[in-house]
Amino acid sequence: MNTAETVTVLDPKTIPVSVRADLLKKLYRAIVSKQPEICKALYEDLGKSEFESIATESSIVLEDLALFRKKLSSWTRPKRVACSLLNWPSSGKLIPEPYGKVLIFSAWNYPFQLMLSPFIAAIAAGNRVILKPAEQAPATAELIKELIDEVFPADIARVVMGGKDVAAQLLQQPFDMMFYTGGINGGRAVAEAAARQMIPAVLELGGKSPCIVDADANIKLTAKRIVWGKFLNAGQTCVAPDYLYVHESVHDQLLFHIQEYIREFYGNNPIQSPDYPRIVNQHHFDRLIKLADGKIPESACDRNRCFIAPTVIDHVSADMPLMQEEIFGPILPVMTFKDIQNVIDFVCSREKPLALYYYGKQNLNRILKETSSGSVCVNECITQLLNASMPFGGVGASGMGAYHGKWGFDTFSHLKPVMKKACWLDLPMRYPPNLAQKLWILKVLTKK
Repeated sequence: MNTAETVTVLDPKTIPVSVRADLLKKLYRAIVSKQPEICKALYEDLGKSEFESIATESSIVLEDLALFRKKLSSWTRPKRVACSLLNWPSSGKLIPEPYGKVLIFSAWNYPFQLMLSPFIAAIAAGNRVILKPAEQAPATAELIKELIDEVFPADIARVVMGGKDVAAQLLQQPFDMMFYTGGINGGRAVAEAAARQMIPAVLELGGKSPCIVDADANIKLTAKRIVWGKFLNAGQTCVAPDYLYVHESVHDQLLFHIQEYIREFYGNNPIQSPDYPRIVNQHHFDRLIKLADGKIPESACDRNRCFIAPTVIDHVSADMPLMQEEIFGPILPVMTFKDIQNVIDFVCSREKPLALYYYGKQNLNRILKETSSGSVCVNECITQLLNASMPFGGVGASGMGAYHGKWGFDTFSHLKPVMKKACWLDLPMRYPPNLAQKLWILKVLTKK
């Protein structure tokens, strides 16, 4: 079946809420039953440990499913809204309805979670979905296809396998909405395709997320959290700290503890650590080595095993290759500052990042007021995206649109306004002829 036929097989009708609830329940049970297979696929694709696979992938999806099943009835219910005095007597409501046929692309770095989390929101909102898993994580892609085929009828959800050629074909097909997680080049292609069809697109991208450590930060705890967040999934996380800006007075102390925690977490030889993943493929290995520009020792990397050790590169400058694009790997460039204004100017001179991390207290308000980013996380790293009470998304070059929790349901829903006017009263004022006294009454009613 080609991509065009795959799209047309989707039923155009809205999925009843009871059917959505039943499908989410079946998906939950299927994921629980396939936990060993999920972990195996993620290890095969990225070298993830069982703990990391469950903590950062399947458990998040299961939590999403539990939340959507619990809230589905209330979220799908029409919401009463007030009507203008000019429309009295009338009533109003907002009805959440699905867009229709939705295309979802996932990224390879968290191939299970980034595919299924938006999919769950799309199904909960009543859409029919075509999923395109990342071809760079083939084992997980095959498992997702098996999972979706097992749980969902073909007219509700289908998985399309393939590379860039298949993605390009899908972008030519008629959809009602597109959702993309990945790099900025792919995001542009999706945005252009959506613009041609005049449909909404959500882009979850990335960027160079700064990590700012001020003089009054808790340095040892800060180092611990930075090491965890930066080298989680070998740095292949869209919201990982991309570069470190540290106050000169605590620079030496912070770097000492960073190296201390790298050894504590991954041992003296991280290639032997069962808790440290691998670079996804040799293409990205080569890209990272080129970005580092000779600053990674040969003993700290192995191309055949797609391994790069956690690497801290001190005293970088803004014109180095490492500072020109998102790193997306286990390399942490370090710069120092004395005046927070220099940091603010530097951050604001670049594309808006997906996340900004600030450790400290004294300059927090300035950071919040004078910089722009998809999210800000204070004295913590990465875990802000686990909060279903907050939207997750970018701004500017780091993306547009948001999801997670209720924001995910709203993203995949059109809130249709419905106004119902009463028939028991029909004021003659709006009908011609428009006499002078009518104009006077109108001015009184609309005067603020």
